[in-house]
Amino acid sequence: MKKEDFIGVWKLVEYAKGEVSTSKTHLVVKNDILWEVWPDSIYYENEKGPEIEYTFEDGDPAKLSLSSGFKYLVQRNENILFTKLGPVYGNFPKSFEDNGNLAEYILEDKELAKTIAILPKKRKIEEFKMRGFGTLKYDLNLNWWEGKTKFQAKKIILYISAEEDNKFTPLDTLKERLKQLELLNFNQIAADGLLALHNEAWNEEEEDISSETFKKKVEVYNISLKEDGSSTIWLEDGDLFAGHLIQISLDAKNNVIDVGIAG
Repeated sequence: MKKEDFIGVWKLVEYAKGEVSTSKTHLVVKNDILWEVWPDSIYYENEKGPEIEYTFEDGDPAKLSLSSGFKYLVQRNENILFTKLGPVYGNFPKSFEDNGNLAEYILEDKELAKTIAILPKKRKIEEFKMRGFGTLKYDLNLNWWEGKTKFQAKKIILYISAEEDNKFTPLDTLKERLKQLELLNFNQIAADGLLALHNEAWNEEEEDISSETFKKKVEVYNISLKEDGSSTIWLEDGDLFAGHLIQISLDAKNNVIDVGIAG
């Protein structure tokens, strides 16, 4: 297969074990860039995406390397295209029988392809300056504000869920909600919920660590505030759980409903 046989607009037919993402509909391949079409996605100025640079090595199968680090084997059979993702990030699969997701595409109709093969225009992100929080940025894809602030004397990332048609209302109670959360000791909550799990399943030392040691290692990283009043606090694990974030979920009254590790 040659690079010229790869260039075109390809409609996704099947992915992995028959499962197709209903949002990801096409693969657009130009001479030096390619991108996946996500019809409902919005892209912002000064941010990456959706286009990705790639290199293509002719062969049977051919080898496709994305600038993002993913590597694929590629085959074409008339108007059908197959791509095989490497099972290990940064490595090609050994063959199409190797582990790794397989995708099947068909060549799109030429007239329709002309419309699809246009890079989406990037928008200017909406910003809102708020005293004590600097500049908040609103993400239409995720329906939340994102910003940075100080929390318990540390800088954190803050997310505030807000539907587009009512996006400023959650900001009215932002300071009060964070003030209430400031009263909680999340290091202690994390230790109470996960110390035993760490010592039983994750601790590679001969002796168990204490609650005090656990609390010194973890640190609040970001907070997500939801419109219904509930919230999620994420803590860096200090390598207690191999880099997984610690997740603490609270209800609207700030009662702890769950403590776990993400991923």
